[in-house]
Amino acid sequence: MAEENEWGRKRVRLIGVNVSGLQKSGTEQPPLFAEVERKDLHRLHQTVDQIRDRFGEQAITRGRLIKKKK
Repeated sequence: MAEENEWGRKRVRLIGVNVSGLQKSGTEQPPLFAEVERKDLHRLHQTVDQIRDRFGEQAITRGRLIKKKK
C-alpha cells in the first residue's frame, strides 16, 4: 500500500499508461534506420560481388537459396 508522507498525502509509487488502437489499418511505420540499412545493404552487395569476381559465381550464395537434402 502507499505510505503517507509528512504532510499526510499518499506517495505515488507507480503510474501506468496503456494505449491501443492508435494506428489506422493499412498504415506502416517507416524504419527508424532506413538510411543506415540502405548503406549496409549496398556494402554487402559490393562485398558479395568482389567475392564472386575473385572466386566465381558459386562461391557465395544466400542461405535460403540452398535446398535441403532429403
